[in-house]
Amino acid sequence: LEFRRVLFRSGTNEIDFGDTEQWSQILTASATEVKAYLRDANITAATAVTLDAVGNETVNATTIAGSAAVGGGGLAGIGLSGAGVATENRIKNSIQAFIDGDATKDNLSAGSLALNASDTSTITTEAAAVSLAGAVGGLAGIAVGIGVSIAFNQVDNHVDAYINAMDVTTTTGSIALNANQNATIQATSAAAALAASGGLAGISIAGAGAAAKNIINTQTQAYVSSSDLTSAGNVTVNAVSTADIDASIISAAASFAIGAVGIGASIGAAEATNIIGETPNASKVAAYIQSSSVNAGGNLSVHADSSESINANVAAISVAIAGGVVAGGVAGSGAKARNLIDSDIHASISNASSTGINAGGDVSVRAQDNADIDSYVGAASVAGSVGLIGGSFSISVSLSENRIANSITAWITESDVSAGNVSVIADDTSEVDAFSEA
Repeated sequence: LEFRRVLFRSGTNEIDFGDTEQWSQILTASATEVKAYLRDANITAATAVTLDAVGNETVNATTIAGSAAVGGGGLAGIGLSGAGVATENRIKNSIQAFIDGDATKDNLSAGSLALNASDTSTITTEAAAVSLAGAVGGLAGIAVGIGVSIAFNQVDNHVDAYINAMDVTTTTGSIALNANQNATIQATSAAAALAASGGLAGISIAGAGAAAKNIINTQTQAYVSSSDLTSAGNVTVNAVSTADIDASIISAAASFAIGAVGIGASIGAAEATNIIGETPNASKVAAYIQSSSVNAGGNLSVHADSSESINANVAAISVAIAGGVVAGGVAGSGAKARNLIDSDIHASISNASSTGINAGGDVSVRAQDNADIDSYVGAASVAGSVGLIGGSFSISVSLSENRIANSITAWITESDVSAGNVSVIADDTSEVDAFSEA
């Protein structure tokens, strides 16, 4: 929602509806909601009860800009060219599959029960800018080309599958709660600039900059609260996140100048910021049973699994070539990547009610982290000059910051548990592979 300048005139009176000091936005941004639920209901079913909530939002954005300028003159030729693009894309979802009772606990009896909440939101964006400038003049040729590309993408999703304040019984099958998050951002941002000039004095300047910021904040939860579950089969409470960011950022700038005095300068810059879990607790994967009882004929599994990943490729290239009696070439390039995964992953059973946790098979409580960051950052610059007096200077810088700061916990507290085997596992196999060169 944006303000646009709209004028209303009546005689000599004028009202500007785009004046934000007089008119303000009254609608607030809210999440798309997808819900499958039972609330304050008593249900009896001979076979299966299934609740599915599925989110599959997709954004595909392609933004391209190009410009070219050529100048020529007997005395002086000037070519100035600039191209820039910017794209911003957001998805915000709340996906829920749940059964919610009242203070006295409603009842559900069925052959089996399944609650499935899943999200596969995807943002795919391509942004590119190309600028070309050329100039030829008898005395001076001046060419300047600038290209800039910027992309911002964000996904904020909540995925929940839960049972609250219910007495649930399955007579022949299992009870399963599954919350699955698979948000994906695929971002490409590229910029290129070329400047070429000739004259008694030839001066060329080229600059290209490309940047992208990608953020995924997710809350993925499967849980049972203040309820009593009795299952003829297994009971599973699973939360899974496989959020993924793939970013490719590249910039290239080149300048060529020829004259009695030839000066060429170019700079290329590329930057990527990729974040899963922008602030503490912004990203969570949780599976838990609290203040409840469970009687399972088979196994009881409470699992929180996170396999969130970032793949970043960032490159900047700069070339400056000059020729003349006096010639100078200056080239600089810089590339930077910042990649962060910060998630809270936990699985637990706590404060079981008086009848406790009972399973005919095994009880497994597991929090698993398989986070992965793969990052390549490269910068290269070349400067050259040919002349009676010639000087060249080039510099390249590449920076890479990569961090996985996840919290992985699993526990059973204040609960009586009876089962074949009981396992409580918190496991971290996260990995960072980073390469930076200049």
